[in-house]
Amino acid sequence: SILPYFKEKKSLYEDALRVLLTKFEFSETKPQVITITSSVRGEGRTTTAIELARVMGQSGKRVVLLDMDMRGSAINHKLHLGDAGMSTILSGKEVFENVVHYVAPNTDMVTAGTVPSNPYELMISERFNELLAALRTQYDYIILESPPAGLVADALVLMRISDLNLIIMKKGYSKKGFLTNLNRFIQEHELHNVGIVLNGLELNKIRPWRKK
Repeated sequence: SILPYFKEKKSLYEDALRVLLTKFEFSETKPQVITITSSVRGEGRTTTAIELARVMGQSGKRVVLLDMDMRGSAINHKLHLGDAGMSTILSGKEVFENVVHYVAPNTDMVTAGTVPSNPYELMISERFNELLAALRTQYDYIILESPPAGLVADALVLMRISDLNLIIMKKGYSKKGFLTNLNRFIQEHELHNVGIVLNGLELNKIRPWRKK
């Protein structure tokens, strides 16, 4: 999928996200838990997660976005939703109902929370599995904003438990080496549900193409 550069043309960006949502809705194996990751920081992973959640909510779908980047969260910096979040839930200091934020119709978000000493252990905990199981009964879509797949093992934990994984890559920014090694990464970790989203492509540089 392609997400266009949307300076002064955000409606086109939102239309591209609606196309992505339509693919989910009409997929034979409709995904419910979707991890959004990237190869490195700065490729538009957080913006994509936030805007996709909003488009889902506008379409009448119940969606919750969980910020799982507990080592370097960006969602709270963008939306200023407070310090309590996923780290405080998974460490047993808070409950989901007390830290979830209603940000738009049908759209809830939970920030990463304060930086824990053991984010990896929190992600593989039974408490997280129980939370996801409960959220599956409450929401049409659960978006997990993951740390970059090319940096830490945390992302792999989330990718293994998700129905679909979207890797955001930004034109002119992402490292070619990651794309070259992506197939090996997928095979080594036995991932069968991975898609690539090309972000930041300027519309006037898109050329017509057709399948051979």
